[in-house]
Amino acid sequence: MGYKLHIQTPEFAIAGAGFVTATEAAAGKARTLAKPLEVMITDEKGNTGHGECMPHPHFHHDIGSTSAEIESVRHEIMSGTVTRENLNNYLPKASPARNAIDAALWDLECKQKKQSIWQLTSTSKPEKLRTVYTLSVAKPEDMVKQLQSFGSPVSTIKMKLAGNEEDIARIQAVHAAAPDSRIIVDANAGFKSIVDYRRFEDAALTNGVSMVEQPFAPEHDEWLTQFEHRIPVFADESMQTREDLPRLKGKFEGVNIKLDKTGGLTEALKTLDDAKAHGMKIMVGTMLASSLSMAPAYVLASRGEEVYAVDIDSPLLLAQDRRFGLKPEGDCFAPPSPQLWGGETQVRYPAYQTEVLPRW
Repeated sequence: MGYKLHIQTPEFAIAGAGFVTATEAAAGKARTLAKPLEVMITDEKGNTGHGECMPHPHFHHDIGSTSAEIESVRHEIMSGTVTRENLNNYLPKASPARNAIDAALWDLECKQKKQSIWQLTSTSKPEKLRTVYTLSVAKPEDMVKQLQSFGSPVSTIKMKLAGNEEDIARIQAVHAAAPDSRIIVDANAGFKSIVDYRRFEDAALTNGVSMVEQPFAPEHDEWLTQFEHRIPVFADESMQTREDLPRLKGKFEGVNIKLDKTGGLTEALKTLDDAKAHGMKIMVGTMLASSLSMAPAYVLASRGEEVYAVDIDSPLLLAQDRRFGLKPEGDCFAPPSPQLWGGETQVRYPAYQTEVLPRW
């Protein structure tokens, strides 16, 4: 076999004033660009599979290290030795690099076998999926403005928190603006003590909050065994691979499965099954990236009613996206276009192309 491997690093502008999590809030800055890494694998017949990942500094990944990791298996990819089934043997550590390669191999296999991703994964294709809509950290009134700028009712709002005294005012303001919406809060490990979190939990109970992501840093997971959870708590930074599940049971009610953490859809499908076997609720999440990253996560999130929450709203937060990107219908997305990823026929268009999207 004579395969070709191409790596590139497109950039996508984030809408509005940028995106702010607890990390950016502490640094006093906003993220204004999404900078994923794209992998393209082309076989000798001209079939090309695309995959995308978003390296994240919390897990000690960046564009440079991720590119180097992919380059470390270039020869094996170009010789056709690497497959989805044996990729873990070549890149045993779960990582964004493995995710991008895995996604490209899925997409390539669709073209080679003339089957859609829904057929290959034996997944029922939904008419649409409802996603959360994420509000980045800001003053309470500015988070309300973010919500209002969306222009459509939102079933589930995901609020980024800063882990400070203003978080209570933030949820109060958003709940008052959207009293019928379910609220998920993502602390990004921002709470520094049990006392601070319990004070927040008191207010959250009466302000529409139905789930909390990662209140404490992973090294403080044991804190979660020291009090009763009145709101379900999901692991994000504490949850990377399915090997973590036994350790998390009894501390968290659920886990946020992200392909950049598990190392791809192949492993994420196994992680989802194992999480269910451990009796844990499931959220399917993504990093802030283009629709190419959302597409395989969409397939994972379509694996059954047991998925508690779906966070694939990046296309709603970007000012630019890929051609054939996910298109919203309010807070829902139709399945990914086969021209974007996971289609059975090869699409002839420039490998990377952006278009400015309208503000919703």
